[in-house]
Amino acid sequence: MISLSTFRRIDNVRDGAVMEYSTDDGNTWKIIGAVNGGINWYNGSNITVRPGSDQVHGWTDTTQNWVVSRYDLDQEGLLGEKNVRFRIAFESDGAISYDGFAFDNIQIRNRTRRVLMEHFSNYESPASYTSDATIDLIRETKPQDAIDILYESSLSVDNYFYNKYSLGVNAREAYYNITSVPYTYFDGLYSYNYQGDNKPNDVALISKALIDPAFQIDLTVEGTGNGLAINTQLTALEEITNRQLQLFTAIVEKDVSYNPGTGMLTFQNVLRRFVPSPSGEYINKSWSIGDDKEYNYTYTLNSYIENPANLIVVTFVQDELTKEILQTVTSDTTLNPAVSIQDWFANTKNLDMLIFPNPTHSEAYLVLSETPTNNSFVEILNQQGKVVQRVNPLSEQQVKIETQSLVQGIYFVRWVNNDRQVVKKLVVVH
Repeated sequence: MISLSTFRRIDNVRDGAVMEYSTDDGNTWKIIGAVNGGINWYNGSNITVRPGSDQVHGWTDTTQNWVVSRYDLDQEGLLGEKNVRFRIAFESDGAISYDGFAFDNIQIRNRTRRVLMEHFSNYESPASYTSDATIDLIRETKPQDAIDILYESSLSVDNYFYNKYSLGVNAREAYYNITSVPYTYFDGLYSYNYQGDNKPNDVALISKALIDPAFQIDLTVEGTGNGLAINTQLTALEEITNRQLQLFTAIVEKDVSYNPGTGMLTFQNVLRRFVPSPSGEYINKSWSIGDDKEYNYTYTLNSYIENPANLIVVTFVQDELTKEILQTVTSDTTLNPAVSIQDWFANTKNLDMLIFPNPTHSEAYLVLSETPTNNSFVEILNQQGKVVQRVNPLSEQQVKIETQSLVQGIYFVRWVNNDRQVVKKLVVVH
């Protein structure tokens, strides 16, 4: 992300400033961001003087105080660019004499906040099923910025997942006063009821991820044979005074399959347990920068866990009174940077495949771990398990699949070879 402080005392709408970038030594310039696209990022959409390379968007009006503005540079496609220049262009028509535009404290750095999406759903409801796909897509497209917990709701006739651990779901429903589903909270403060335009999206997510976290959370999870050993270390990144803070530790199971009578469905990041309890653990009310504290928990596997290998831990710090979540981390190792294809092949013994780019727009490529046989095939399935595309690898270890015609969403790629199969997720965005 890019962050800077701005001071504006300029003629509203008539005068303005804009930030732009160039990748060709300044021969051409492109605008960075859009109105309200980040935090305090541009507030004018029809600036008369058209600053910079003839832009109508930018900063305008009179603030007369320093304001921090932030924007997600990932959206500009600059990752991997080796020669990027930035500039701030200001222009005035001179009709009114003001002090002008000032900027300071420019920083380009990684985002360090992960937004927690707490999603209340009920698979008996078609609207909830659609909302599940929305949350899954946001997480898949922004894995470094978001993690979610799925609470299958008490607002149901006989919900299988709710019945397995009703205590934890009831606690979160009561805390947020959930009376209908689907419903989603971003970091405990921003709610979405999926009515009309009140639906979460990745733009709303990034605007939250641009906020600096109050804590650094270091999480270590180790298997114990019959459960998990969890070590959490909190370090304060800002001064915190007299806040009623709680530490929550959720045991979550990824990719759980279940047939509710309407066909086999896949559920992702389902809540299985809170440790030590759904009420969390109260922590210090006041912290100085650099203060730290360690917490240790154990979890013993419940009988209803379908696949212990799919368990992850989600830990977050929340203000009990304001409901604001100050930082979240997860033990999900699938978020680690990908290894090279050469290293991946060297360490792959079982049937496997790589998919890239993922997410994708118009096409994707599969790299297969071994040479496909004559009867080998690749299928693309939607979330209802329907085959929407089938490809024969033709003995090639690299396969191209077209995704332009697919509806935006999450799909499953299944490769069958010699009576063995492997299934991976594919995210399609348009």
